[in-house]
Amino acid sequence: MPAVQMIRSKDIFALDEWAALTRVSPWRGLWLIAHGWLVSAAVIAAATWAAHPAAWLAAVLLVGGRQLGL
Repeated sequence: MPAVQMIRSKDIFALDEWAALTRVSPWRGLWLIAHGWLVSAAVIAAATWAAHPAAWLAAVLLVGGRQLGL
């Protein structure tokens, strides 16, 4: 017996609300990909400009997060 029972989306959302939440938007997807690459490039450029080990550590963490997002 599962610890948590599955709840149907129809029990929480109206049909039109669920349709709005699950609608696919190709433009939003393209924007998110471009945003991931732009943030990665900006972070690397900032770390190069700062030339400090802490900046590179922050860059590694931030770029890693963007890679996970991509």
